[in-house]
Amino acid sequence: MGLFSPRWKSADWQKRIEGIKELDPLSIKDQQILTEIAKNDSSIFVRQAAIQKVTDQDVLAWIVRNEKDPGRFGPDLRKTALERLTDQKLLADVLKHADNLSECKKVVESLSDQVILAEIARSAKDVHLRWAAIQKVNDRMILAGIAKKDHNYSIRRGTFKLLGLEDSQEALCDTVLNETNYSLRDEAMAKITDPDILAGLAKNAAHDSIRKAATLKITDQSILGQIAKTDKYIYVQIAASLRLSDLSQKTENLVRIFTSTFDVRSRIIDELKELYSNDLLTLNDKASILQLQGQEITRHADQSWYTDFVCGGEATGKGHEDKPVTFFSL
Repeated sequence: MGLFSPRWKSADWQKRIEGIKELDPLSIKDQQILTEIAKNDSSIFVRQAAIQKVTDQDVLAWIVRNEKDPGRFGPDLRKTALERLTDQKLLADVLKHADNLSECKKVVESLSDQVILAEIARSAKDVHLRWAAIQKVNDRMILAGIAKKDHNYSIRRGTFKLLGLEDSQEALCDTVLNETNYSLRDEAMAKITDPDILAGLAKNAAHDSIRKAATLKITDQSILGQIAKTDKYIYVQIAASLRLSDLSQKTENLVRIFTSTFDVRSRIIDELKELYSNDLLTLNDKASILQLQGQEITRHADQSWYTDFVCGGEATGKGHEDKPVTFFSL
């Protein structure tokens, strides 16, 4: 090498780094030299020193897209270039080709273009990447759409919170349907007052406990009547029946439930007793209850067992597990 050769051409990599420090980042010529070194120098440390002075955004984007991961040893040239990349379109393009989540999040953190951020927030496949973008989106309408439509519950919940709408009826409904913490789910259910949301939960929620909890807050008699007849879970049917204000409709449903299963009869007995003693109950409804009692007596062949039960003694013998019931004193 000649006596007056620049130090960035030295055979000693440490001297080349010193020579890079002498290059002017504002000079077009020096930028060309820095680009050449950043892409092709044999020493990764020299390349890093050059990248730290490169200002050409296309060059920095090229390094991010093409440089290999150094692994455990040596500086991360892609990271160094990414930290200096500010062009929003190039950042978005880099993001499309990046396969490292940490690197992707770095790109998002560097973005400020609201159009690009909104697109990432709505369509990025990785949930962490979407969340990183969501936190930088300023448009409340876009955030509201994400809060309602994103397929990830944590994203929806977090976005509602960003909007200050975590206690909105829609957010509470989402919590009831998707929260795995039962305590939080119960707290949300307690705050729901919208009759349409309650009706939707009572009719359509997959979990029996959610349908029952919603039913217990419904006052619409037509909806309660429908649930009392059609819900697949017997305890939801009972909950709906007990909230019916029409005594005849209530009696009809409770009698139907009583005769359709042996599992919940003890739960219904007291309700039927109370209905039978209500002066407002029609004679036809009382007759239905009496008929039901008669069927119960007939069903049990062991009358001594039944007499013992009615009189309040300890029932023993055949059929003890399936006791007949009495709604009035014989």
